[in-house]
Amino acid sequence: MKEFLRNKRTILTIFILVLIFISSLIVSIQFLTPKNYRIGVITFLKEIMSQRDAEKYLSQIYYVYRSNDIKGIILYIDCPGGAASPIEAIYYALKTLGKEKPIVAYVGGLAASGGYYIAVSAEYIIVSPSSILGNVGLISTPPPIIVPTEEIFETGPYKLIGFSPISFPFNMSGFLDKFVENVYKGRGDRLKLAREELILGKVYFGYEAVRLGLADQVGSIIDAIKYIENKTGLKNYDVVFIENGEKFSESFIPKGNYSRLSYETLLKNFSRPEIYYLYIKDSIPNMDDEELYRPSKDIAINTCGEKSIVIDFTHRNLLSILQLNTIASIAVEMNCSINIISDFDKMSSSLMKASLVIIPTPVKEYSEKEVKIYIEFVKRGGKIMFLFDPAYYYAYIMNTISSKFGIVFVEGYLYDMHRNYGYYRNIYVHYNGSKFNITNIILFTSATIVSNRNSHEFTTYNTTYQSVREIRGIYTPIIIDKNIVGIA
Repeated sequence: MKEFLRNKRTILTIFILVLIFISSLIVSIQFLTPKNYRIGVITFLKEIMSQRDAEKYLSQIYYVYRSNDIKGIILYIDCPGGAASPIEAIYYALKTLGKEKPIVAYVGGLAASGGYYIAVSAEYIIVSPSSILGNVGLISTPPPIIVPTEEIFETGPYKLIGFSPISFPFNMSGFLDKFVENVYKGRGDRLKLAREELILGKVYFGYEAVRLGLADQVGSIIDAIKYIENKTGLKNYDVVFIENGEKFSESFIPKGNYSRLSYETLLKNFSRPEIYYLYIKDSIPNMDDEELYRPSKDIAINTCGEKSIVIDFTHRNLLSILQLNTIASIAVEMNCSINIISDFDKMSSSLMKASLVIIPTPVKEYSEKEVKIYIEFVKRGGKIMFLFDPAYYYAYIMNTISSKFGIVFVEGYLYDMHRNYGYYRNIYVHYNGSKFNITNIILFTSATIVSNRNSHEFTTYNTTYQSVREIRGIYTPIIIDKNIVGIA
């Protein structure tokens, strides 16, 4: 019996020793065998227009954050940006991730506006020479003017749209300030562009971006991988897509993946108001026909007025319904009648009774014969107001008649990045005269006028630029001289 117990203890001891040996061997193998770490790649290859679009990226970022074996991340960017809220959500999530793991951005094609916003979340940006970067700024669809309805009751004037159309430009300024602040935070002393230059919204090729500090290096995706390798000291690793965990291969980037988003699509398919960090390669849309006044026949308003004002619509002239209603309400307050003329054959008889003619932005040129009729009207003491809007049409058409009265409208628009009403195209025009009890006028999307008449009463500040000439100076958007008025 004693012998049996002795043998049992011996076997148990041997078993324990073998177990200890195996455990030690497993631990040793774990320590001696290098762990297979990963470098993750998140690809941004299309515009990001909604929170649903952002969810995909946010889940990938969170996955990387929780994965101990992913030691660094590469952002492959070929993206024009998107709506402000999802872009910001991605940016701040990446900034949090960057505190834990190194992030490098590689711009394979386009990192414009919101695409660049995402890029500056990385500590290092690599570009190809022909990559396009920048376009810092935003575009917005402003709140619409609400036509009241008795089918819906609301508790306040902004309940239906949430914003004041008048103060909305200042909301845009706040978004721009935050965008610029985050660019400077990301780029630091490397950025060589002054704020004034940065907010112009320019795009730069990759080699220019490196020179200006918008990016760090001209290179390839391999350089991005090496950057993470050097930052982490990794030797054994795989490069994987965070989307599906597949290993990196040369053909992993599909080309031309983002859709051709246009301004027309933006206006028709997305709600207003909205803010976008977005770069769109598309022509600017024309004024919506629904917003323009299109007279089908001659119309008279307040026919009992003491004086008559004629509005010329004979040359497919462009005037919005809102602008026309504003003019009409002012005319009625002044006890003036308004005659809207769409057929020039009736113009001569209408001018015999008129004291003022308003000529809005024309689309069709005026003939010499038609101009003579207006010259005779002025000689009889009549007044003409040329009302040109550079957002509607080209200036040279208006100049076919206004130039005969010493007023030439210049193509392009005026902007002021320093002194403006919340938005660079809302310029201040200073009144230097004494006839009117005003100091400044705010004009939205204005042009300048060249004239041989008195042209010094209404001038912009010397921080104003003209879009075509791109020259800073003092410009004249309004001229009032005896019987001729020009407003750009």
